[in-house]
Amino acid sequence: MAGAAPAYAVLDDRIEIWAAENITHDSNVLRLSKNLSPGSVGATQLSDTIYTTHLGINGNLPISQQLFTAEYTRYRSNYKHFDDLDFTGYTARAHWQWLWGQDKNGTLGYAATPWVHLELFYAGTRQTIDRPGGTLDRNRIGFQVTTAKPVRVQ
Repeated sequence: MAGAAPAYAVLDDRIEIWAAENITHDSNVLRLSKNLSPGSVGATQLSDTIYTTHLGINGNLPISQQLFTAEYTRYRSNYKHFDDLDFTGYTARAHWQWLWGQDKNGTLGYAATPWVHLELFYAGTRQTIDRPGGTLDRNRIGFQVTTAKPVRVQ
């Protein structure tokens, strides 16, 4: 079950502010085998209901043939039973969609979610097409770097 509040756009639809509330029921929060009882790890139950509140802002800024986008979301998850698992986090992303001339374009971006992953990526295109009257060349290049920070469960 999830509910979302209306989003509000401002500055000629370039900035959007939004909020959402999610309710999730997990039947096995600890991911224990069905052959183990909750008591084997000092728990009284395996299931829980998680309430997560999100507040976010998105922005788009077109400049000539370029588009700059940015997103930031802050969230808080509260467990009804396993309250030691409550946490607050955020996600942040920024992208530059660029165009150079008629045939060179791509996206350069950054995304961060603490404790989960960090990504940096770039994409372009290259394609050679033989056709009557000559050859059409396009470039395609891409890479992605992903790192993860270890999570300690105590």
